[in-house]
Amino acid sequence: MKKKSIQTMAVLSAAMLLAAGFAGCSNPGGTGNVPEPVSEPLQTATSEDPGILTPDEPVAEATTEEDYLAFIEGNAKIKAAGDNMFGLVKDSEYTLDDVMKSINAAYDEFFGPGYKAIVEVDYAFIDCGNDGVPEMALCVVGDSEERNDEMNDYYIVKKIDGELLVVDYFEAYYRSWGELNKYGVFLGSGSGGASLHINDYKRVNAAGEHEFIYSCETEFAMKEAMLYGVDIPSDIELPEGYPYIPDDTGEIEREKYSFVQSEEIFIDESPELDAYLRQLMYVFHDARGNQIFPSEENQKIYSEAGILITDDATMKQRISDRLSELGISEVEMSSPSESPDAAPGWIVAWDGLEPQMTEAE
Repeated sequence: MKKKSIQTMAVLSAAMLLAAGFAGCSNPGGTGNVPEPVSEPLQTATSEDPGILTPDEPVAEATTEEDYLAFIEGNAKIKAAGDNMFGLVKDSEYTLDDVMKSINAAYDEFFGPGYKAIVEVDYAFIDCGNDGVPEMALCVVGDSEERNDEMNDYYIVKKIDGELLVVDYFEAYYRSWGELNKYGVFLGSGSGGASLHINDYKRVNAAGEHEFIYSCETEFAMKEAMLYGVDIPSDIELPEGYPYIPDDTGEIEREKYSFVQSEEIFIDESPELDAYLRQLMYVFHDARGNQIFPSEENQKIYSEAGILITDDATMKQRISDRLSELGISEVEMSSPSESPDAAPGWIVAWDGLEPQMTEAE
């Protein structure tokens, strides 16, 4: 698989470690007689108690890597379980060849005929949620002969009720790069301009469900330590002349954290957008990295809006709490570019000299 230099934010300074107490069973020290074990009759399922397992009741087979290899070897199909998976249509089934043809067709539709094509397909066995049950990740690498324009599409496949389902999709592009680790966590990194950098963290959990962990947008050139009108819920009345658009002509750094995935369907002055703005948390630093805060007058506005301007320690604790809420350990957040042990063991499934044709032969 092609390697890229991936921009990532500073590694989480402290992620909450979960500690579990174990109560042991032991003899309290007496020397009394040990009672003889009592034999009980074998229980069988009845209409009143159907939950008792009987020898005739089938037991679900454990998922193995061989289940996914059947797809790689052309003996099984995967099915798209959701929308918004580049090149794949919900509820449609695909062989590996079908996947490649469908994605190449999507390239033609999105970028223009012949501009971009698949140059490599890799797969790896991963462990979403670190529960010991294997899933498979597909990485489809597309590029252009005209320029270095690499695009990696990641498809997460999980066996559910006997079907190989594509349960999630992540995209990494040359200006919005990202990396998938072996625990099903996708660490995204992108730019919104020269002074704006964005990191977000998502994952597929052990049940095959998409989970948004958190995101951080860092603006590096703010003129003042403040929020702007665009950051304030619509039901908050702002003073006359309060600036609406950020002024990025200074040296102040503003970090904006979200624990809810933003939706493009948000409409200005909608209750959904207001709720999203209220859950954001902000941290400000000056050019030397010192913690700073908004003016007392502006802070009153933000407090009324329910928006928290906080410090580094509180922010780190909030991130730790978020990981605990989702049952994510510190190791599961590891970046493959910084911790090679967290990288999936990618295996080349296809690297033909000629890309797959758009249409079936």
